[in-house]
Amino acid sequence: MLRRLLYYAMIGITGLLSMFAVADAGDANFVDVKDDTCVVLSDGELRLLPAKWHKYRGFVKTCGLTKSKGSDATISMVSIWSHEYLDANRKQTWEEFPLPILVDHQFRQCGTLPELYPASYVNSVYVRYGKWKSGIPTEIRVDVADPTVSGDYHYAPLKWDDSDRKYKIPTTRPLSGHRRVK
Repeated sequence: MLRRLLYYAMIGITGLLSMFAVADAGDANFVDVKDDTCVVLSDGELRLLPAKWHKYRGFVKTCGLTKSKGSDATISMVSIWSHEYLDANRKQTWEEFPLPILVDHQFRQCGTLPELYPASYVNSVYVRYGKWKSGIPTEIRVDVADPTVSGDYHYAPLKWDDSDRKYKIPTTRPLSGHRRVK
């Protein structure tokens, strides 16, 4: 219990401190994924996912990647709210959760994020998307606030490939420090 309280305190402080750096790490045309807009998947939607996701029923959420509030999402991110799951099930041991996936409006998988969202064991994860083309964000950025000695890091952007209608990332090796945007 004390470990979890300490964890949440660290996440909160790290989140506040890094929020400004991460918010600066994009241009004005990028949109942040907002946790409060994500909704729990219905049982029917959950059944469309691979079987390894099914045990997390009630904790798998979808976040529509929309250009503006109230618009329909062509692409959505699907992720497990890992800490909510562990707390609700009184689990003390971290699990290897499936990584978040990107799906189109027909629930066809079109990409995978390199990091759990909204948080991994101790890290806070921030996802931004933009560079729109035909209603699709063609670039997704993943930035991580890490309170450990390793420090914050980010990943190369996931970029939309029109030829196979999927997001590609050149490497899943994290890049040290804050993202620098030109």
